[in-house]
Amino acid sequence: MDFDLLFGYFGENLETMEPDLISAALRELVLRDGKSLKEVQQYLRMKYRLEADELVLKRRLEKMLQAEKAVA
Repeated sequence: MDFDLLFGYFGENLETMEPDLISAALRELVLRDGKSLKEVQQYLRMKYRLEADELVLKRRLEKMLQAEKAVA
């Protein structure tokens, strides 16, 4: 799997500009459903066999929130 094609700049898919798995999970579970980062970790682990450190998820979420504030 080509990492550059899957995950682009700021977690966007370069070809379709869709959010990557982590960003999509954060938007759906944390921002929309109010779930915790632990629950996002479990979701990613169970659905995609993807191990994501809680600190990485926290930083990614902070960047997403800062980007939304800058747009608004």
